[in-house]
Amino acid sequence: MRATNRLNICGEAADTPAFSHVCCGRPFYLFHIAVPRQSGVVDTVCVLAQERLLQRAVRAGDPVAVSGQIRTYRRVDDAGSRLLIVAYAMGLSLCTMPPENSAELTGSIWHEPVYRKTPLGREICDLFLSVERAFGRHDTIPVIAWGHNARAAADWHAGDMVWTEGRLQSRVYRKDLGGGRVEERVAYEVSAARIERLPPPRADERFSAPGGPIE
Repeated sequence: MRATNRLNICGEAADTPAFSHVCCGRPFYLFHIAVPRQSGVVDTVCVLAQERLLQRAVRAGDPVAVSGQIRTYRRVDDAGSRLLIVAYAMGLSLCTMPPENSAELTGSIWHEPVYRKTPLGREICDLFLSVERAFGRHDTIPVIAWGHNARAAADWHAGDMVWTEGRLQSRVYRKDLGGGRVEERVAYEVSAARIERLPPPRADERFSAPGGPIE
């Protein structure tokens, strides 16, 4: 069974790429793309791109299309440990296209799903999918399911294989740091439009992940 991790983003650059780090001699840059939803809400997606993909300068306001994968990284700083979720660019172009924000994942449930209801009674189920990639690594990606999808996912268990498609959305929240300090942060998660539990792989099937450069 092959891991699936695909992401396509088309929107407007919200800022200019800033240097992030060097890995294996390759410089990496971070910037953000704003993608409007049909509702008018705007998702601001963080993009990590190698310098070689930025052959033309990207500036705030430029129309940008990115294809790649959702990647997760654990960062530890003075504020503590946090999970960073980025759109890892494998292709990048400056072009005028309709807004797009589409993600497709296949992975295993990392821990037991959490089912809940909003104060208005809307059903939600939170999951973390572990999606394998090359060299034995994996990305742990938060997924949120709604309505009938939430009811179905509530009966699944850690280790179950799941396929989903949806969008990588952003959500602003306030983090209480203690001592009267509150910090505004942005959380990212895949909002599932469709989600299915897959049958377990046969004994003769080998789970494999797509290749590609890693951090």
